[in-house]
Amino acid sequence: MTLLRNPLYLGVIFVAFLLVKALWVQLDISGEFRNGALPGFLSLATKFIPTVTNLLRRLAEAGQRKTNAAPQHNLTPAS
Repeated sequence: MTLLRNPLYLGVIFVAFLLVKALWVQLDISGEFRNGALPGFLSLATKFIPTVTNLLRRLAEAGQRKTNAAPQHNLTPAS
């Protein structure tokens, strides 16, 4: 019922899904737990923050490239 009343939640859930999926692929979570639960948690704990900052940095750089790629129109006063 909440999704029917406010479909914006569907977009938020989709973006959250994409972020979780990107983290899952970047951290290789299924591969980390092959050796057991405790080594998997320890390995993920050391990789989590650097991976998140790397992901956010790449998103910021992609946003910067789009704004820098837009042509700037300089208006010069007519003499």
